[in-house]
Amino acid sequence: MNRQRIPLVNRAFARHLVFDAMIVIAGAVLAVIVIDARHQASQREIAINNTRSSVRVLQANIDLHAALERDSIDGVTFPETIETLWFEEEIPTNQLLDGGSRWVEIAAEDERGLRHPRNPTVDGGEHAMFWYNPTLGIVRARVPRTLSDAEAVAIYNEINGTRLNELTALSGRDDRE
Repeated sequence: MNRQRIPLVNRAFARHLVFDAMIVIAGAVLAVIVIDARHQASQREIAINNTRSSVRVLQANIDLHAALERDSIDGVTFPETIETLWFEEEIPTNQLLDGGSRWVEIAAEDERGLRHPRNPTVDGGEHAMFWYNPTLGIVRARVPRTLSDAEAVAIYNEINGTRLNELTALSGRDDRE
């Protein structure tokens, strides 16, 4: 058996080459992770902006129909429901939620004095994408329950144009008109 010995210089070079290859691979993996994170953040921002626009479109249509149905100058009566027929091109959606949620939930009688839904989050199909209070003419978009409370409040405020400090404030006395 004739074994050739590899000179130390070649072994050191081979180790150096393997080490350099590992660094290049690690750098490539890190770059993919960073690019993916930026893409996900960008997609989330798009969903937030589109949902904010949906809230504005819904609110504008509610206000328009309230004005069109107004009988006197004494008071405003808002529509009892939001009709899909109001939207010629595209029905507003909440892009932060999956398609398994209902579209609009009408505030229950005991919620008619509230400016926000008692539960502003959605987990699966438990609540609708949007909550509408026909007594006050207010529509709100819900946020995913999978978020942390701080992130949920921040996004809820951003898409609904509100300034809540915490989710628990939504069912408290401060919420009433």
